[in-house]
This record gives sequence, C-alpha cells and structure tokens, in this order.
Amino acid sequence: MSPTSYVDLYNNDIDGDSSISGAGIYNGTINLGPQGEVRTGGFNEISSGDPNANNLYSEEGYFLIDQGLNTFNINNSSTAYHLGGVFPDVSSAEAGGSENCYKLSNSISTPRENVVCLGPYYGSSCDVEFSFEPTVCAIIQNEEYLIVDLGNQVYDTIYITGGGSGAGFSDKVSSLNNINNKAEISSAKEVYDEICLEMRKRNYESVYNKSIEMLTNYADSLESIDCLSKLYLSALSHDSSGNIMTELKTYYESLILNNGEGK
Repeated sequence: MSPTSYVDLYNNDIDGDSSISGAGIYNGTINLGPQGEVRTGGFNEISSGDPNANNLYSEEGYFLIDQGLNTFNINNSSTAYHLGGVFPDVSSAEAGGSENCYKLSNSISTPRENVVCLGPYYGSSCDVEFSFEPTVCAIIQNEEYLIVDLGNQVYDTIYITGGGSGAGFSDKVSSLNNINNKAEISSAKEVYDEICLEMRKRNYESVYNKSIEMLTNYADSLESIDCLSKLYLSALSHDSSGNIMTELKTYYESLILNNGEGK
C-alpha cells in the first residue's frame, strides 16, 4: 500500500504463500474494523501457507482491527505472526484487537503479534500493546447497509453494525446522515470514526473541521497520525479560492511547533 494512503478492507478472502500474506502497509492506514455504527471494514479471512508469514505487516503505517470479526490464520507457532511490523512515531501505543478470530493451522489459537512502535525520535522504540479479549470465532455477517450517493451516478454501500429494523434502523441511518448534528463527541476514537465515515461520503468540509478538532485535542493519539493526510486532502478538495490551503500551512507550522517532540 502506498505512503499516506488509507484503505477499508471489507469481506475479503486472502490466501497467500509469501512472507507477507495479507496486507503490507507503508506509512499508511488499513482499516479492518467498524467505525462507530458503521462497518467500513471487517469480516476478512486472511491466511498463509508460508512458515514465516505475517497476516498483517506494517512498516511505519498501522492497521485497525478492533471488533473487526476477521479471521487470521498462520501455520507456524514459532516464526509466523498474525500481526507484525512497526507502527509510526508515538511515545506509546495501545491498540485494539478484540472480537477477531486467531488460528494456527486452521485451529483456534492464541493471538501472536510482533509489533513495535517508533519512539518520539527515530532510533528509539516502544511496545505496542494489543487488547485481544474477547476473541470471536462464531462470526455472522451483518446485512443492514446504508447507500451513499457520491454524485455523478456513483453510489457507495456502507454496512451498519448491530441488528434490528424498522424505526430503530431508520433512526440509526438518520444519525449517520447527520453527523454534524450529533451530541458532543468525547474521545479520539469517536472523532476518528466520524472523520473516516465523512471521508467515505466525500463530505470534505466536515472532514477538514473534524481533523482540526482531532489534531488540536488529541495530538498524542495514534489516530491523529492518519488525520494529517486527511486534513490536507480535504482542504485540497474543497478549497476553490486557495485561502484554506494558506490557513492550513499556518496551522501545520503551529502544530509542528507545539508538538515537535511527539510528531
């Protein structure tokens, strides 16, 4: 995957024989899990026959798998890992890995990971701590979805988490279509989920404003790293006069000045 890119991986069956059997990320983000009430990623089955394989491997990028209901399958308990690689430069990192299925040679097993993170300065390192519990291997795929009109007769299908129908389902769809009217969001993960959904819907002005919020209030979070490129792309996509890019340059300079040690 190319630098600074972002990909949602949903409902894929990936089987390879190379040392990186699933997905390799360099300075980008791959999402394999839900974001708030929508399931933009997840339900993937990734396996490999190579004894040195990593189902997912990061080289200064990162992957999001929490509550993804993915199945990761390796075939060697000493040299193969479900998750491997290096996360970007942060002082410490905690990552979610719950509600996925981890297998060894097609049998349910303990999750294996070998992921570290760069410290505040290149040359230093830190540990990435994953929270794997609970694991889930009895996976049932959801069937509720939201159709998003992207214009020019282009439509996107975004699946919705949870069950139910009728009024409850309609309220959920209405909430997803009116993110800017929702109650105040209180965590980095929640803000980031909203940014990713708005990006899928190509609501670039909302992405821009929420990315500013994220980088201002949660600059030390793991999610903020991906928001740097989202902020730039959203500004570029809805700036017809050039004024927004000028303001963004000033904002980036201030962000670097105030967060020099962590960024």
